[in-house]
Parts: sequence; structure tokens; C-alpha cells
Amino acid sequence: MPNIRNLLNKYDAKIITEQYNKDVELTIEINNGYKEEFKKELSNLSQGQINI
Repeated sequence: MPNIRNLLNKYDAKIITEQYNKDVELTIEINNGYKEEFKKELSNLSQGQINI
């Protein structure tokens, strides 16, 4: 998950909640202007494994 945290830092996103169960679930806050670029980069980073 360090790569995800680096990406969050890159876009100055804030983690609102974190839940660790079978899967990890994060609720984040990000500037709306970065949203699409962030989603694209996150999908590439996770090789499509992350659901948004």
C-alpha cells in the first residue's frame, strides 16, 4: 500500500476513513480538478485491482 499512499500524497488527497477487513477500504477527499487523472493513475498502478 505504500504506492497508494505516495499517489495520494502526489495529488494532495486526504484519507477520511480506513477499514481493514478482507479488503482494504479507504474513503478519500481529493480536489475535483485532479479526480479523473487520479483515477486513471490509480487504475494503472493497481493493474485494475482497485474498485473506485
